Amino acid sequence: MASHYIKFIADDEETLRNVELPSPAVKEVPDWYKDATRFRHSNKAGFGEQGQVESTMKGCMPVFDSMTMGYIQKTWTDIFIERDDQGEVTYRWSRGPEIMRSRPQYQHATMPAPHGCSKTMFTWNRPWGVVVPRGYSVMFTHPAYRYDLPFVSGSGVIDADLYHSAGKNSVPFYLKDDFTGLIPAGTPMFQVVPFKRESWQATKHGEELAHLKDNSTMTLRSKFYDGYKKLFWQRKVFS
Repeated sequence: MASHYIKFIADDEETLRNVELPSPAVKEVPDWYKDATRFRHSNKAGFGEQGQVESTMKGCMPVFDSMTMGYIQKTWTDIFIERDDQGEVTYRWSRGPEIMRSRPQYQHATMPAPHGCSKTMFTWNRPWGVVVPRGYSVMFTHPAYRYDLPFVSGSGVIDADLYHSAGKNSVPFYLKDDFTGLIPAGTPMFQVVPFKRESWQATKHGEELAHLKDNSTMTLRSKFYDGYKKLFWQRKVFS
C-alpha cells in the first residue's frame, strides 16, 4: 500500500524542545480497551444460553478503527485547574509553550456546552502546523471513546494541504462540571485525522439494492464471531 506523508511543523524552538510529536493513535488506546476481554468472561470464545456468542466491544472493529485513526496530540505539561467560590476557573501549566487559553463568551454565546460540562469555552493551542498531500484535509476532534477525560474537545477541519500554520486559541474544549485538580502531562488532548476531500451525493434505494445488504448479512453469519474482521475489515495504517 502506498504511503502518504503527514508533516508536522514546529511552531517554534520551544515546541521542538518540549512538545512530543502527535503519536499514532494505535499506540494510545485507552486502558479500558486494553483491560477488556474479547468475550463476556475471558478471551476464550463463550456462548450464552440461547447459543449466541457473548463477544464484547473489544472485538468490534468499527470501535477499534475509530480509536486508532490518525494521531493523538498529548499534553506536554501538567495542567492544574482551580475554581473559586463563584465557579470561575483559573489554570496554570508547569513548562513548555502555552498550552491553553480561554475564549471570549461572545464568540460562542449561542453554542450549547456539552452535557455535563461547564459553560466556559477554553481552547487548546496547536503547537504543530500540518502539511498533507494536495486534496487532503485534517479533522481535529475529541479522542474517540475517551469519555474518561475531564474535558470534551470540539471538532474542526483544516484544509492542511493549503494552510500549514500552528494555531493559538485553536481547538475548543470544555471542562467537565466542577472538575478541579491535575490534568497530567501525556493526557490525550485531541485526535488528528487526515482524509481525502471528495464530493458525495446521497441517493435513496429500496428493494433494487436489497441484495447488497442481504449478501453482507449472510456472509457475516457464516462465522461464529469476528465475521466483520475476517471477511470485510481493511487495515488502516498510521505511523
